[in-house]
Amino acid sequence: MMVHDDYSVFGRPHTRVQKFWYWFDHFSWTTAFFVSSTAFVLWLWRLAAHAPVPRLHPQVAALKVECVHDEMIELAVRLRMMPMPEGQSYRTLEDIRASAERTVKVRDVLALAEVLQLEAQMLADIADHIEAAGNCVPYRCQEVLGRIGLLRNARTQAAETNAVLHGVLALPPGTQVALEGDLGRLRNGWGDSFTDAFFHVATLLDLQQVHAGMVQDYPNREPLVAAVQVLLGKRR
Repeated sequence: MMVHDDYSVFGRPHTRVQKFWYWFDHFSWTTAFFVSSTAFVLWLWRLAAHAPVPRLHPQVAALKVECVHDEMIELAVRLRMMPMPEGQSYRTLEDIRASAERTVKVRDVLALAEVLQLEAQMLADIADHIEAAGNCVPYRCQEVLGRIGLLRNARTQAAETNAVLHGVLALPPGTQVALEGDLGRLRNGWGDSFTDAFFHVATLLDLQQVHAGMVQDYPNREPLVAAVQVLLGKRR
């Protein structure tokens, strides 16, 4: 028989060994429960303390992207309504410069500081969500990276095209301009289809949808909900 099986005739320990087993028998489970509960509460606090706060509400982001799209359409329509009929080309440097000014005005909408800030805020919110959640739910990380890659490629292509068109504005008087390649967009009001620019807007819209999906999904990961998911083995 072990020492702790018989503490004393009165049920109280006398020796140190007996005292150890007395405390172990009576308080070990209580201590374990207390330690486990404390650890669980600290874990919940950590989840709550590190919950990402969106820089941009999804509805605000959606409205801003819509405004960018609508403004570009309005400017493009005005460009199409210039007096020169479709099929004719501008010939003088003055007319070509004026065409360049109108064309870059449409394209420069996507280069405005407000649009760049919108894009940066959405990317930052997405990064915060991934860091806090440990994944890209409700999307696959590969899909998210693909959409971000398309956006960056579209912005790079737009910047290269804009640089060429802006160069026309700096040409000295009397310069002969060959309206070929990207400069062919300046032939007349219909010369630029703006396909690449509106594809850029589409990639921005894709990013906004990813941003909205992640931000709106996070309430499902609030501390108590997350705790239940862990206990049930359903945490994503």
